[in-house]
Formats: sequence, structure tokens, C-alpha cells
Amino acid sequence: MKREPDRTNPLEGRPQAPRRGRRWGRWGRWAAWFALAALIGLVCVAVEVVVLQQPIDGLESAVETARRWRRIGVVLQTLGAGVVLWRWPAIARWCGRRGIVRQDEVPVLQAARTKVAVLLAAYLVLAGVGPAELLRQLGQIF
Repeated sequence: MKREPDRTNPLEGRPQAPRRGRRWGRWGRWAAWFALAALIGLVCVAVEVVVLQQPIDGLESAVETARRWRRIGVVLQTLGAGVVLWRWPAIARWCGRRGIVRQDEVPVLQAARTKVAVLLAAYLVLAGVGPAELLRQLGQIF
């Protein structure tokens, strides 16, 4: 004589666990973003006050130091973009496993490597290097 499997839901009748992440709701998220923006604004004002109290010679040396660090930052960002492009198929598969993209979108995402390269290059030129720096470099060449 065969036993019939129990077809009742074992979770039926249990109290549901409280949902996480919905504690604050939409207004809480807006308040958190507003607090973050206020904090960033406060830091900017504090930096501005400190910079305005410096003598002119100190500001010129600070600008030169920032220019050197900027070049290092651009090089690091370029290396980071290269690593992303080099490991792009693995990144796409990881996104599929984590549920960031659906599994049927992973091949499409892997095929978008060229578009990602173009967007990263545009970012590096516009944000990393900057139009003013590009014009200054071109002015030195021509």
C-alpha cells in the first residue's frame, strides 16, 4: 500500500514574519537623502571657510598638489575601468546570480561590453580628465 504525500502547506497557519526594510517608508527615505545632502553641504561650507582663510601662496600650492593628485586619480580610475572591462563576463554572471538582472538577460549584458567600454571612456574623458584639462593639453600640443 502506497502512502500519499502530505499536500498541506507546512507554513499555513504560522504567523508571518515582519517585512524588513519598510520601517520608515517613503518619507523616511526622503528624510535620509535630505540629511545626506545637508551633511554634504555642511562639509562643503566648512571646507570653503578653511580655504578662504588661507593666504594666496598657500592656495596656489594647494592647487598644484590637487592637480598632481588628480592625475593619480585619473590613472587609478582608468585602471579600475580596465579591470571592469577585463572581468565583464564574470561581473555579468555575478549580477545574474545575485538577482540584479534576470538570468535571461545575462547573455545580453555580456554582449554589451563594447557599450560599457564607450560609456566608461566617455566618463573618463568628461569627468576624470575634464574638458578644461583636455583643452589645456591640446593647447600645449598645438
